[in-house]
Amino acid sequence: MTALRDRTNETVIFGARQGERVIYLAVVEGRQTIRYISQAGALKPMHASAVGKALLMAMPLPERTKLVLRLALAATTSRTITSTDALLADIEAAASRGYAQTEGENVADVMAIALPGADRGCELRRRYRRADWPGRRPRDRVCPRDPRGDRRDPVTRHRLGT
Repeated sequence: MTALRDRTNETVIFGARQGERVIYLAVVEGRQTIRYISQAGALKPMHASAVGKALLMAMPLPERTKLVLRLALAATTSRTITSTDALLADIEAAASRGYAQTEGENVADVMAIALPGADRGCELRRRYRRADWPGRRPRDRVCPRDPRGDRRDPVTRHRLGT
């Protein structure tokens, strides 16, 4: 996590599903003056956090749909997705591109992306999350897809300009 933080200079969060929410297990804060700050043990809504969306996208579709139908989908900001159909479509789009993202859905003015971990078969599914302020880069360059099909960490690809 520290290496990813050092490469991106952004906050990196390691989280997992806890019931119908996300729990942050570890947080390595970015070194910038303006950065996302949180702490291990923080609970976040599954539907409004990038980590939660990454957890959902890693689930088989029937299990994902069943869980989304149980979620309260309460708005934490004006940008929070509160419709079941819209959330399922957003998660499907995330699965297609290989990462989940939020833009002000959980915390106003905070943007985050999350990548599914390699341990999908484990009971405790882990995810990395990276938070950023929207003004740090153009909206259309959130996670550019490499035309060669490169699936490296989109945060690193953005920072390296590849």
